Amino acid sequence: MIGDQAVTKFRGDWWRQPTREWEDAPSEDVVIPGRPNESREMPDGGNPATDRDFAEEAEKIRRRLSDGPPPRNPNGDDYWLGEQPEDIDRCAYYVSFRFGSQWGIHIGLECWFSYSTYLFMNGVPADVAVDEAFYLLYRHEYFHFEVDKAIEVLERGVGISTGSKPDAWIKYHQSNNPSLLEEALANAHAHKHAGKRHGKLAKQIKGLIGAALSRQGPGYRDFADVSGNGVIGEARSQLISEIMGIHRKDRRFVPGLQPLIRPPSYIKSTHDLPHVLYEGRRLNVYFF
Repeated sequence: MIGDQAVTKFRGDWWRQPTREWEDAPSEDVVIPGRPNESREMPDGGNPATDRDFAEEAEKIRRRLSDGPPPRNPNGDDYWLGEQPEDIDRCAYYVSFRFGSQWGIHIGLECWFSYSTYLFMNGVPADVAVDEAFYLLYRHEYFHFEVDKAIEVLERGVGISTGSKPDAWIKYHQSNNPSLLEEALANAHAHKHAGKRHGKLAKQIKGLIGAALSRQGPGYRDFADVSGNGVIGEARSQLISEIMGIHRKDRRFVPGLQPLIRPPSYIKSTHDLPHVLYEGRRLNVYFF
């Protein structure tokens, strides 16, 4: 006869082992993908943005657009690409959960305005331009978060297997900052879904975003090389392979790793400001 305790074990989540606690001590040597010059001190992002903060900042940008010159006709002879916005990682950045406080996506308000202006002046309605500009920046930085999560999974697995959790993500981004492959993949993800939140304008917006990204620096402008059916998956596997092989300087390709990187499209969203949880913690957005 099986005792009550043994019966209970076969119900529910009897199989689940305790989750290992995160290392949560803030570091004095913060590594920010795409921002090698900011790696020596924790950025001060202020307080996390709320839904109300997002709505207020979006409205401020819309008013600034309305107070400026009228947009050009994208179908006319005066088609205007305008001044090139800054590279995305000068406009926004991602701070890893590995460094404790200020974990999240940091977005510069002037760069949000700059990309909104670029879209607006090329014939995109103001409210759509503001929305698409934000999600362009957010998707790019969210991709860095996805890579961070993927490597954390593998690092934990190695730690359980060997008794020593490696620091592959930190080591890789200390040695490769910016990582041309990761930045190309982040822009590929942002470009792939550009415009999809506003169906009839999707083709126009995606074309404008592609034109802007193609004029950025190395890696960032090479998003087309890692786009397309099958190519994205292979390139993502290559990135994970390189990060996990950083201690041995081994860049061999390990196929099949791409499912570890699964960034959402944000074609539709319940909230204007995304609400994302990772292991019970909020992926905050900070404005600077």
